[in-house]
Amino acid sequence: MRPDLVNRNFTADAQNRLWVADATRIVTGQGVLWLAAVRDAFSNRIVGWKTSDRCNTDLILVVLC
Repeated sequence: MRPDLVNRNFTADAQNRLWVADATRIVTGQGVLWLAAVRDAFSNRIVGWKTSDRCNTDLILVVLC
């Protein structure tokens, strides 16, 4: 495993203190689907998600707003 050079800390001591976002490319039989999700670092629950056929700023902002 490589060292974490930016000292990322994905843990929180209470809900809604830290949200972590990610966009994932999913290949399907009908093409590519992008899934953007936001997870609460304390509870590990997904607090928002959206899918699209494009990974662009609009996809990410819709999840965060």
